[in-house]
Amino acid sequence: MAKVYLKDGTERWIICNLEIEAGNSADFPFRLFQYWYRCIDKFGREAMSIAVYTGDENQPHPSAYRSQLLDTEVDFKFRSFHIFEQTDEVLLESGNPFALVVLAAKKAAQYEYLTDNQLNRTRVLILQALRQSGAYSIQQIENFAHFLHNFIYIQDIEENRIFDSTIKQVTVGGLNMGIVETVKAVAHEQGHLEGKLEGKAEVVVNLIQKLGLSNEQAADIAEVTVEFVANIRSKLSKKKK
Repeated sequence: MAKVYLKDGTERWIICNLEIEAGNSADFPFRLFQYWYRCIDKFGREAMSIAVYTGDENQPHPSAYRSQLLDTEVDFKFRSFHIFEQTDEVLLESGNPFALVVLAAKKAAQYEYLTDNQLNRTRVLILQALRQSGAYSIQQIENFAHFLHNFIYIQDIEENRIFDSTIKQVTVGGLNMGIVETVKAVAHEQGHLEGKLEGKAEVVVNLIQKLGLSNEQAADIAEVTVEFVANIRSKLSKKKK
């Protein structure tokens, strides 16, 4: 139950029964009719019903229940929405957060015949749309990212790494990073991919030679010990001699 304001400014209390249907149950319209009149029985107020269909493109999505016996007739109509009614582009540009949930649901419904790359591209586009809209806090974007990670499940390790990297860029300010933040992000990613100290060593060498950072600064960015950096600096000095 919610208080709303109609377009003419009238205040109205309404009951809204929202049903999510992923299957192809033939009696779904009748069940929605039952829920509608039971809401009226319980609350004594007018009610509305909305059906959201989340199956594949071929899923039936009726918007009415009809029954007739002799002179008794029921013609119950309700609002329905199928997640494949709108294109990906329209959903991304909508500005409505629910549209992004619908887009995620579309890709989850297509899971069996989309590649991990295609699925992950959608996750990345959704995060970027949230950030670029400027309407959501960092915490809200992080929460949505967690939802996407679980809702659109991807097994590919590299695709998940790309998504994790996007989360960091979007939530930490990667679209407007300064030089130190950018170098630190690159260093972290390289070290993550290598998974070995050899990868860290290459990062440290670049930090020392190309940026002229101190041992402490390089250690902080590459996420290694100061002793590790000092040892590499010593080896570089010996090579010069």
